Amino acid sequence: MPPILANVNPHSVYEILRGELLMNNNKEKYKLSTNVDILDKRIQRARYEQFLIQLATVYDGYTFYLPAFLDFRGKI
Repeated sequence: MPPILANVNPHSVYEILRGELLMNNNKEKYKLSTNVDILDKRIQRARYEQFLIQLATVYDGYTFYLPAFLDFRGKI
């Protein structure tokens, strides 16, 4: 997702979207609730991806081990 979506204010974007949809003549095709849901999911996904990228850059260069125990069959 584009990183710009992680920094937008959702309420201002919803107001712009509402204004654009009210000016649109074909109101049956474009529903506000559907578009808000899609936009909300994309904003959340962009924020999550940016968080993972920031977390990966913080842990870059560190070595850490996760404890794993093997039984006699070789299973973890």
